[in-house]
Amino acid sequence: MAGFEFSAPARRSTLRHERYAMDEKEFEGTIVLEQLAAIGELDAFFEAVDSDDVRRAVALMRKANIDAETIAIVVRKMAEADGKH
Repeated sequence: MAGFEFSAPARRSTLRHERYAMDEKEFEGTIVLEQLAAIGELDAFFEAVDSDDVRRAVALMRKANIDAETIAIVVRKMAEADGKH
């Protein structure tokens, strides 16, 4: 996914399939990806991001039970990467 990167986790989260929030400094995209993979929507998420389909990406993250603050971080990162791929 050109122009849209997730940082590698500094630590492994023990939370799975639960809502929790993090700030942008602590953002670990791996957790988002794990939750999307757990519901079988990882490829659909990548397609949404690649096509700049923010609505679809948000809907998939909500379906994966990702909290609103984390979704906002992902949307900001998508906007920052817009046009860079």
